[in-house]
This record gives sequence, structure tokens and C-alpha cells, in this order.
Amino acid sequence: MARLVRPRAKTSSASDRQQRVRQLAIGRQLLRGSTSRPVTAPPKGGQSRQVDVGHDLARVLERLQRERPGLAMRRGWRPVPPWVFVTRTGCPLDGGADEKDFTRMLALAGLGGTDLTPHSMRHSFATWHIMRGRNAKWIQQQLGHASIAFTFDVYGDWFKLADAQAADLLGHDLIGTKLVPDA
Repeated sequence: MARLVRPRAKTSSASDRQQRVRQLAIGRQLLRGSTSRPVTAPPKGGQSRQVDVGHDLARVLERLQRERPGLAMRRGWRPVPPWVFVTRTGCPLDGGADEKDFTRMLALAGLGGTDLTPHSMRHSFATWHIMRGRNAKWIQQQLGHASIAFTFDVYGDWFKLADAQAADLLGHDLIGTKLVPDA
């Protein structure tokens, strides 16, 4: 179960408030096949975590949070569902329904017949951030991996293993000047 965590500012300036990290708290997971009578458990790995979300997604989730009680009242849902994604009856979506909807949306986007799945989007998230030089520890935390070793086992081939600029910087810091004149 995810909930939006209100960001806390260290200072009160407008630019600092813009830079605050918005996070989703992942504290529970829905057990597969328990949508009509939802059963939750701790997340995989047993630890809750917080996942950073972009400004636009945070605004959507805040709006959903504000509007959900009214929607629940209009549709007769009791209690107000705590789930982010629900069916027309207020029950949480199950894995099968997620994949059917995902397949339908892929077809609408002209990507029908591909091997894309909701889970493959997780891999896309990880590799996109790796290719942009994000910190491996941050990626591990966002994915909820128990150890950095697991993240490297799964995504190790995507991390850049050669960096000429880093080697040049180290050489400059150690030696300070060029020893060999340019040809």
C-alpha cells in the first residue's frame, strides 16, 4: 500500500520548497488473488521504503487523495479505499487485471505484440536512471532491493565500466602537470 509522504522543508524559501523531494511510502503489499477481500502483508523483503516521485505525479496523487472520499461516497464504497489503483467497485486491482489493461493500452499506443509487461517497466526505470549516471545506492533504494549486491547482479552490465574523464582527473590530481608534452 502506498501513501504520499508530505515533504518537509529545511528552510522556508520558495526555491527550497520547489526542490523538496516528494516521496511515496511503500508500507504494505496486496497479496495476489485477494482483491475482493484484500489481504496485505509487508512488502517483499519485509521492509517498508520511500520512493521518490516527480512533481507532476505528486500533484496527481494529491488530487486523487483529495477527491477519493467524494468518489467513494458517490459510488457507495465503504470504507474509502486506501489503494491508489482501484476497480469500479473500489477493490484494488489484481495482477491479472493490470496486465490486461496494460496489454490493451500497448495496443492503443501501437505497441501490441511486444514483450512489454508492467514488470518490464521496472527494468526500464532502473536502466534509464543507470544510463543517466544516477547513484547506484539510490537506484537500489528506489527498487527496494535488500542489498546493493543484488542491484549490481541484476543491472551490473548497464553501469559504465570505463571512464576516461575520471582517469584523467585522477591523473591530474596525483601529478598536477603534464609529464609528456603533447605531440
